[in-house]
Amino acid sequence: MQAFLAFLNFFFFLFSFISSATALVIRAPSSSSSIKPSSSVASSTTVVAAATSPSSSAKPTFRAKARVLSQTGGIRANIDFTGYADGRGTYVKVEVYQGLMSDDAQGNGPYSYHIHTNPVSADGNCTSTKGHLDPLTVTDAVTCNPDDPSYCEEGDLSGKHGKMNGTTEGTVSAFGYTDDFLRFWPEQLSILGRSIVIHDRNKTRIACGNITSILDGTADESNQPTNKASTYVTKYPDASSATKANATTVSITRPALTLEEALFVNLTMVQSTVLMNGTQTVVELPTLVQINGTIPFNASAV
Repeated sequence: MQAFLAFLNFFFFLFSFISSATALVIRAPSSSSSIKPSSSVASSTTVVAAATSPSSSAKPTFRAKARVLSQTGGIRANIDFTGYADGRGTYVKVEVYQGLMSDDAQGNGPYSYHIHTNPVSADGNCTSTKGHLDPLTVTDAVTCNPDDPSYCEEGDLSGKHGKMNGTTEGTVSAFGYTDDFLRFWPEQLSILGRSIVIHDRNKTRIACGNITSILDGTADESNQPTNKASTYVTKYPDASSATKANATTVSITRPALTLEEALFVNLTMVQSTVLMNGTQTVVELPTLVQINGTIPFNASAV
């Protein structure tokens, strides 16, 4: 009997020893999993890092801003411009904070707005801005067709993208669009150093403001106006585009090129046959010609 009990004690001791050893083996951590993550985790981490890092194909952007005011301070609006170096059109964002009343609220809408060739004078007089930015001499005597904007004045923003109607509160919520013809360079076509003018339905200039940018020294690094002259656009017309020679007789102009068609262009005079006073006549018309070029100023990365 004692021998049998001794055998049972030995059997239970052996069983307990084997169970403990097995548990130790099962709970022991794998040396490979504690040193490096699995390949699936590493792949996932790589994807996230690539998604949050700047793309190597990112293109430079170019920014400008117009703060538009009336001389009495009753109208206040901002217009922002963002250009790209890859052939995309310039993005325009418009927001009116006060002053553009609807007709129902005794307003004078709808309101047109344009880029004008010259900056606003120090006294805030909007007539100092001269005529619309119109390097191809379309002239504002020609009605802009938004379905074919290549024959519109470059600066005729409302002609290409619609007028503003105003509201009973005088505010216009922010809206934006892409303009394929607005250029930051070359100088003759550049929106830099120019101005924005808002007109009422009678074409009266009711508010204006300079287009400023760090690119040409008219704005500082915090995007505030420096009240300095543009270092890029230095040549300005002395008269409004509406008084150009043959403005009422030339019925054909050369179409503008989009930024996608030609990122770098030169404005040159080319002989063309046009209808003048009912007669086919050979004249020289300003024409855009594609060239090889380089960006004339530094830009911020996207």
